[in-house]
Amino acid sequence: MSVFSELSLAKIIAKIRPKKVVKFQFPVNHYYDNLLLTPKNDVWAYYRIGNTDLNLQDSEKVEDHKYNFRHTMEEIGKKYKGFDLSLYPLDLEMQEQFEELEPDFNQETPDVSEYYTEKLIQTFEAMYGHLNRPRFVLGVRIREYNHVTSRFESVTGGLEEVKETIFDALGGTSKDKDEELKKFKSKEEELFQELSSLKASRMTTEETAYQLKFNFLRNSKHNRFDEQRTQSIDEITEAILTPNERKGVMGIETEYGKHYVSFLPISKLPDYTLYSRLYYRAQSFPFGCEFHVKGKGLPSNGLMGVRTSVTNKKKNFKVDVKETMSLGDKASVNLAKN
Repeated sequence: MSVFSELSLAKIIAKIRPKKVVKFQFPVNHYYDNLLLTPKNDVWAYYRIGNTDLNLQDSEKVEDHKYNFRHTMEEIGKKYKGFDLSLYPLDLEMQEQFEELEPDFNQETPDVSEYYTEKLIQTFEAMYGHLNRPRFVLGVRIREYNHVTSRFESVTGGLEEVKETIFDALGGTSKDKDEELKKFKSKEEELFQELSSLKASRMTTEETAYQLKFNFLRNSKHNRFDEQRTQSIDEITEAILTPNERKGVMGIETEYGKHYVSFLPISKLPDYTLYSRLYYRAQSFPFGCEFHVKGKGLPSNGLMGVRTSVTNKKKNFKVDVKETMSLGDKASVNLAKN
């Protein structure tokens, strides 16, 4: 048998060989209202952040908005263990909106009304592409479960808490997950008050379910109002992922068919991102784009603290300035002076 025949045979075997199916663990065990419980027993609270229309030419308003946002996030970072700020392209559901207007159309010629409605939607999509609006969602980790917190809760909770902890460790489900999350309502209320400057609103149980399922639905043709309902984790995660469709592209197969999504991970952001307008850039693409930033508050003091980091940056900057000035390069000199 020639080498080419062997290669052809190998390709045929590779095609007929059944693909290995792997069941991935979903990062959420349970949800109630806007609270999520993870497999690690961390608790997160999620909120919708109100959109603010700003004229970028009005620098004073832009700076005020950025200052308020930055101040709020800095305070959150000091108090909580982590946050997740996401931008989602939310479908405008134009077809459904026009259906709501049907009673106002001429009832004697419904076919004509339907025809022009379809033409109007097609014209809009031809001019502007798939129409969506940005939706901002903020998640804050209000409890990070570790050995310290588990021991503390076991002591303060008494024998009953110890018993439930043992049951959970053995895979038991004796504790009602809703009741477990309700324990964090007072802490969530405190966080909600702190987010008032961001026009935050709590996500309902139905909205939380849809937000979780959106990870699988994404750009598939679906009705948001049908999917925005309380669902089990099994219902939410009912999808087949094929991560090796093409380089950088993952296939997602749901009840609505198969669609594709591409991820571009940013492993490390620059040290200075104050004026980078990341979310504004993400909204400027001519297609629906998600953008996620996960952050963690740093301690102000200590070896890994912010003050130490800033001090080191200042020292490095002074060294860089001296080097650029000594080289005499015009661009470098201008940069150093500014």
